[in-house]
Amino acid sequence: MNNIKKLLNEEAERVNNFSSKINIGTEFLLYDFSRTHLESKKLNEYIKIFEKKRDEFRRMENKEAINFTELRKVLHITCRSKKIFKKIRGDKLDLDPEELIVYYEMERYKRFCLDFNNEMRGVSGKKFDTIVNIGIGGSELGTKMICKALHHYRDKNKKIYFISNIDPTDVKLVMDQIDIERTLFIVVSKTWSTDETLSNFEFVKTLALEKLSGKEDDFLERHFVAVTSEVERAKECGFENIFNIWTFIGGRFCVWSASGLAAMLYLGFNTFFEMLMGASVMDDHFFNAETKKNIPILQAIVEIYYNNELGYNNKCIVPYDSNLSEFVRYEQQVELESNGKSQTTTGITNKNTAMVIWGDIGSNAQHSFFQGLHQGTIKTLCEFICGLSPLEHDENSIKHHKKLFSNFIGQSIALVEGKHSDISHKTFPGNKPVINIVYSKLTPGILGALMSAYEHKIFVQGKYWDINSFDQFGVDLGKTLSKKIYKNMDKEMELDASTQQLINYYKKNL
Repeated sequence: MNNIKKLLNEEAERVNNFSSKINIGTEFLLYDFSRTHLESKKLNEYIKIFEKKRDEFRRMENKEAINFTELRKVLHITCRSKKIFKKIRGDKLDLDPEELIVYYEMERYKRFCLDFNNEMRGVSGKKFDTIVNIGIGGSELGTKMICKALHHYRDKNKKIYFISNIDPTDVKLVMDQIDIERTLFIVVSKTWSTDETLSNFEFVKTLALEKLSGKEDDFLERHFVAVTSEVERAKECGFENIFNIWTFIGGRFCVWSASGLAAMLYLGFNTFFEMLMGASVMDDHFFNAETKKNIPILQAIVEIYYNNELGYNNKCIVPYDSNLSEFVRYEQQVELESNGKSQTTTGITNKNTAMVIWGDIGSNAQHSFFQGLHQGTIKTLCEFICGLSPLEHDENSIKHHKKLFSNFIGQSIALVEGKHSDISHKTFPGNKPVINIVYSKLTPGILGALMSAYEHKIFVQGKYWDINSFDQFGVDLGKTLSKKIYKNMDKEMELDASTQQLINYYKKNL
């Protein structure tokens, strides 16, 4: 294995060749892959491979049915189309059918956000100040991450909560904190069949009505909104306010559409719109930038090299930014639900596919699992993310942020260089890889570009492994068995001994 420090010292143009910068409005994102074992010759070999795949990547932009197991188009990038942005701003443009659908729905989002801020009232006539998002997986993780990441830009008078887990504690913790009469509930389920979401909706409705004795009329109409692709099913449940998710957008990519409605209300439509525009800049970069400077392709190459050539099966993401405290969970789902697969177009692959994604925010993580990164035996690719400027520019914030950035840099150096000691347990072996990602400051546009880069990186890897990054059949089996167990819990079932023991203990402790 190459020595990273030696590569940094001996390859004259290494930092330049292994880095790429992109401007997002007046801000920028910089990716630095130079602290890795990948040498320039090997990088160039990969670049030649992916040069030949550029036409395959463009099939997404051309709106072809690249989800080949379900024969669907993959059009989450249409939600951030520059043509739609211009149309919203009043330009007279011809849009294709999908763009037109998205445009009209975007206009609805904009009007709904305006109504929420001005005229909308609950059953008691009180103005809303609280949003509760009821959804799970792609109907929660992206929206929650965005709301946390961009809370600096929020309307300070608004509060937001998320209910996802089927655990009743999840529901009660939120319901105990909110004023029902000032709360709008957004129920998000693409298929309108997600058991956790529909069960939580019924639970929330029951608890809310108990608190609203005498004010039940029009409660569902005034306090609940549905977001789904199955509009008729939502209507059957009594919903009148319904926003559509289209089948050409996968669940984990739905945050760019109506699935992100809670974020639009909490942050304001203009902030959400800026995020879309930042993502659009990264989309253009992915489809048009030269391969050797193409951020999603370079990121994919580095991870493929570690995964398939060096046997690293996990990546630790550490954002040195508390605003990104939900980012790892979000990226974990997008990555593993997309590429956590073994089935290719020709059979089962013998290659490693998606890495296990894990991590936490810095510098907190330094006091938990960094011991294992520095002196442990498990091979891990690290990815450290940090802003170069705090969002608040008071003297204390600047001083604290300088210490934060120093930790970001210090840990990167320590992992690569290590430290020898005559006392063996004080030796740090070093030569451990780190991807560094920095941005000027965390704006909505920067966040959108960061998210878009990961999405495209995942797509590139999927094409390399010849898997479909846009289906998710792996989530179905466990759900089916769970429903079967639930329905037959009180009946005699033919079960393995381990399962039967657990069910017996469950019944005894009811």
